[in-house]
This record gives sequence, structure tokens and C-alpha cells, in this order.
Amino acid sequence: AGLEVVGDVPSGLPAPRVPPVGAAPKVAFLTAQMVVIGYLESTAVETKYATARRYRIQPVREALALGLANLWSGLAGGYPVTGSFSRSATNAANGSQSPLCNAVSGLVVALALACLTPLFRAMPYNVLGAVVAVAAVNLVDPREAVFLWRSSKREWCLLVFTFALTAFVALELGILTAVAICVAQVLYRSTRPKVTRVSRRLVVVHLPGAGDGGRDQTDLAG
Repeated sequence: AGLEVVGDVPSGLPAPRVPPVGAAPKVAFLTAQMVVIGYLESTAVETKYATARRYRIQPVREALALGLANLWSGLAGGYPVTGSFSRSATNAANGSQSPLCNAVSGLVVALALACLTPLFRAMPYNVLGAVVAVAAVNLVDPREAVFLWRSSKREWCLLVFTFALTAFVALELGILTAVAICVAQVLYRSTRPKVTRVSRRLVVVHLPGAGDGGRDQTDLAG
């Protein structure tokens, strides 16, 4: 008693249809926010597990996959699609090693929508919240804050500032502020490249954050 339950869940798979476009100008700003937040969420999840398991991330392919997924979700009347913190953490905790787990998850969800929705009627919301909370705890890494404190006080202050905005003010404000500050930092550093004189005739110019591709050798010979 006293527990709020899920209640009736509509069964069946939605039929694809073109959504009305008359309200597009009214939701343009909200859509832009969702695009930024969704992409950053996916990139954050991808970066975390790429670092832990030592594989290379591909942001362009990630953006393309998100775009195609959201296109189909829009036709099916679904929610915006992003890389899920909770599902990624759950998959990782259960030893998932390939994208095949997403195909299996999709088939299970489709089967549940088609046949099993009556079983969810008495499920408390607390159960759903517990799944998300337990999975999200694994994404919190205090060692990252300690590393930033030791390596760059500026980055640590940015972390604390954006976390405070996200946690206590508004999610969108925190994320958009962090993006704006990061873009400003990249532009500021890129306009002040590091110049090293190797010899009287050779100068090496290195753009911050550009890796080896950001190095340019200039011969000063006349």
C-alpha cells in the first residue's frame, strides 16, 4: 500500500507515420537543446567505456547513428534517442562486448510491447528507479575529480561549476554552459599555438589538442 505503480501500459508496436510539421518553429529551440544534450550524453558514455576498455571512439559515426535512430523514432512517435547511461552501465556490468546486445535488447523490448505489457501493471515505480540508480552509480568516478585537481585546477573548477549548475539549477543550463566554456577554451588555445625553434632554419608550430596532425614544420631559409 502507498506505492505508485506503473498501471496500464498500451500494448503493440506503433505504426510509422509522418509527424505534423506545423509546430516545428515552436519547438526548434527545444529540439536544439535535445540534440546537444543527447549527443553529449552519448559521447560521455562512449568515452568512459572506451577509456576503460581501450578502444577508439568515432564521434562522426556516433552522430550519424543518433541521427538515423532519431529519424526512425520520430516516425514511430517515440522519445528522443541517445546513448543510455543506465542501459550502457547495465550491459557493461553483465559482460557485454559487442553491439549485438543492443539488437537482443531491441527484440526483447518489441516482444514485451507486443505480448507482456499486462505483467507490468502492478510494477512499482520504485523498481524502475532502483534499476536506473544502481546502474548510474557505476558511472560516477571520484578519481576523475582527483586527477583534474592534481593536473589542472582550471579543469577542476569547470567540473565543479558545471556539476553545481546541473545538479542544483537546471540540467540544460549546466550542459550548455559547459559546452560554451569548452568551445571558448578551444578557440582561445588554438589562436595561441606553441612555437618551438628547433634550429636557425626550422620552427615547429603545434596547435593544442590537434595531436601529431597539429604540427607544422616551417623552414626559415630564404
